Amino acid sequence: MTADHVDSPLPIVASALKNALADVAPDGVALLAVSGGGDSMGMLAAAASLEKPRARFAVATVDHGIRPDSRHDAALVAEACAAYDIPCAILAWGDPHGGAGLQAAAREARYRLLATHAAAIGANAILTAHTADDLAETFLMRLARGSGAAGLASMLRPVRVAAGPSGSLPLIRPFLAVRRARMRMAALDFGLAVTDDPSNDDRRFERVRARSFLASGDDTAGLAVEPILATCRRLARVARIEDEAIARRAADLGVQFEPSGVVTFRLFAPAPDFDAPLLARAIHAVSGGIWPPSDAAAADALGEIVGGARKLSLGGAIVEAAPAGLMDRNGGWRIRAYREPSAILGRAGVSPIAPAALAPGETILWDRRFVIANRTGGMLTAMPAGALDAEPACGIDPAGSTAPTLVDESGRVRASPEQSPEAFVWLGPERFRGGVVRY
Repeated sequence: MTADHVDSPLPIVASALKNALADVAPDGVALLAVSGGGDSMGMLAAAASLEKPRARFAVATVDHGIRPDSRHDAALVAEACAAYDIPCAILAWGDPHGGAGLQAAAREARYRLLATHAAAIGANAILTAHTADDLAETFLMRLARGSGAAGLASMLRPVRVAAGPSGSLPLIRPFLAVRRARMRMAALDFGLAVTDDPSNDDRRFERVRARSFLASGDDTAGLAVEPILATCRRLARVARIEDEAIARRAADLGVQFEPSGVVTFRLFAPAPDFDAPLLARAIHAVSGGIWPPSDAAAADALGEIVGGARKLSLGGAIVEAAPAGLMDRNGGWRIRAYREPSAILGRAGVSPIAPAALAPGETILWDRRFVIANRTGGMLTAMPAGALDAEPACGIDPAGSTAPTLVDESGRVRASPEQSPEAFVWLGPERFRGGVVRY
């Protein structure tokens, strides 16, 4: 089926998809994330309309199991794919739950399932149907949190995703210059049915409130989609320059990544424009979170350090600041960041990280901070050093207590990051640089 309407947006949508395929290997596999909504069905229409595309298409649709109609929506996507001989997989989320964190949990599950399936089929990239409207909504949400240039323009920045310890692959968003309404119209003009998710109208969710604000037509402050898109493009260029400046600053301050999961550096006369995002990256490197703290939160923490704070908690990490020794003529502070022990060992209302059994040859992602491999011939268990019964808690450095160990069935420690670096890959440098998200 083709779109015969003179004013159909399908050619624009198809052109955007075709251009994005330049980043996919010739005859590679581009995995399209299709939910059944107007945006992603517009992407599917574009894929079906392309003649001799550079890459082969595959589709994955996630059945979150949250709504009674979710299975029907997934079946609708599969039926549309079958009509155009595009392979489609329905991926089920096995642990849906409600509550205020529903959208965040569903998003994390969606990307984990997509990345896992992409690795299984040998896909070269994952493509999503995020639009200019999504970019504007994200901008407003990040603006409210005090994000810097990198956060505000995050959707325009290159990103790779990975399922656990596996290799990463690019997440491509071809339609960030296309409005949501055009994507939906492209799908309808092509003859594809679309579904509507009622949660898109539920104002409990922050994104829905941002969407409502943009839809109100109040652009007196330039807070409309097109001006925001232009601003994000400029901010993306600023963020690239900032990346280079922070890398130079990190070298100047002697940023070090210790195998046990600790980041250290020297802080002299603070340069807040660079040191706040640098501190945010250091915190992200040692924490188990998906995203770093905002630049605004990191700037507040930096101010506390300069004001005399010696220890603070932010973003799942502990930051310690000690004055430089008297023998150091440069003065300043010695900064040490590490995983917050209570997040690993447990506290009131927070369960400790569960022991993870590893069969011989098995590799896992542990706390999003370490890739751990069992290189022995027997079963091993990964657990934090602070959870070992063999050592009294008071004898373990707080930072060291959050490092992983591998113990055998008798409880004897067989490996640790310092003793067996071949079994532990700390992802701190990867997390500090950014650009890779592991689910």
